[in-house]
Amino acid sequence: MSNRLNGIRNRELWALSPSEQARVVAHATRAGVQLGRGKSVGKADRAMTQVWEQAEQRVVAEEAAKEKAAIKKRQAKADAKAERKAKGWW
Repeated sequence: MSNRLNGIRNRELWALSPSEQARVVAHATRAGVQLGRGKSVGKADRAMTQVWEQAEQRVVAEEAAKEKAAIKKRQAKADAKAERKAKGWW
């Protein structure tokens, strides 16, 4: 697991992209205003939770894509090596 994914799971703003950071701050501000007015902050809280969940999904997908690319690269290198060895045998 990457530091970035851990940061997102721990709800640390540095781990988010700038647009996600702006959305979280906007929802937190909205929640503060609602709280100051004595109203429910449920909607803003749900919106913030959704931003965090989407960020986590995005980072997990990015890491999976990187891992898949690394596996593909290793496999191509192994195939090339096997082909070279097979060529030299005869």
